[in-house]
Amino acid sequence: MLTKALIVADLGSSCFKLMYTAPTGQTKVVLMPPEFGQVDALQIDQQMESYQDDPVRSAYIHVNGEVYAAGEFARDAHVVQYHEFSKWHDFTLKVLIILGLIKELTGMPNNFSATLGLLLPRAEATVGDRNERIDEVKRVAAEGFMFRNGSEPVHCDLELMLFTEGSGVYVNHSAAMHAQGQYTLRMDVPILMGGERNTSLTYFEKGKLNPKRSDSNGPHFYEVAESVRKSIGADVPLHALIKAIARRQSHFRYPGLMPIDISEATETALDTYTQNLKRYLQARLPVENVSLCGCGGALWLVWDRLQPWFEHELHISASYLNEALQSELRGILASDFSFDLEQNPADPLRFADAYGVYKTLLAHQRRMSPAQVA
Repeated sequence: MLTKALIVADLGSSCFKLMYTAPTGQTKVVLMPPEFGQVDALQIDQQMESYQDDPVRSAYIHVNGEVYAAGEFARDAHVVQYHEFSKWHDFTLKVLIILGLIKELTGMPNNFSATLGLLLPRAEATVGDRNERIDEVKRVAAEGFMFRNGSEPVHCDLELMLFTEGSGVYVNHSAAMHAQGQYTLRMDVPILMGGERNTSLTYFEKGKLNPKRSDSNGPHFYEVAESVRKSIGADVPLHALIKAIARRQSHFRYPGLMPIDISEATETALDTYTQNLKRYLQARLPVENVSLCGCGGALWLVWDRLQPWFEHELHISASYLNEALQSELRGILASDFSFDLEQNPADPLRFADAYGVYKTLLAHQRRMSPAQVA
């Protein structure tokens, strides 16, 4: 029986993205709503039957007499998501949920070990007390917790590694450039990530991260949805409106409401978001010897507006995730029947950063102990 897991987690504001290695050796992914919070026993009794014993849909843990849920269960229990919170908020509890979920999905025993790579914005990955926070997570994971309705506690010997957001994309972008005879050690490679919560610029200079030129406080995409919600005058959940915008829907449909035309409000909000991005980048990007790589679901929505600006006004090379990587990610998700790539074509793009980190850790673990990796 395999006893060591390899997991990479990108806990974004739009969704939680997890990658792990299945016992078959396949790369597997999990996409969950980002809600996380406390629930009670009555909510468990009311909801569990509808999830048909699916651990992804019904993920929750028992810790110190309290119960915490993530993903669909947390959303159905009306847990409120706050975009303003840092990724350290409820950090230990979220890690325990991830460990319990992957243990169940891989069929590992209740006593197992794991390497978990976590992606954080640079400003959060470098907080002064990060080592104390990591030690706390490892201690609680080793002491044990209950996942869902398990009869025995889960104990995990955890190796936790933090990575700056954008580093996984850099790995993939650099490899693609090398394949074309271009060498990142001779140029600057900014990784521009536009997500729901924030925009970050992770700046690699001659192959090394330059913290002074990196930033995690760019324009917030959720403000686009807030603007649309205000324009249409409907008090609807922000996550539902964001999904409609991401799918480029002209009309927003929500239970209890007539379809609402959001096309004009969305266009105006996306134009504002694009202009905010331009101002943000113009203050930070050099004008020569640059190969910028863009990624993230929010950036994908406005890339066709930005690319001509990069080319004709800034005169720098800019691309959105190379096609070979996108094809590779589509192949991974296409093998999972829980994904509908026709309806949600951007889903593979969500995993680009996690995938670069995952491939790096997987190659390292295979060199070290190939027989133990789950």
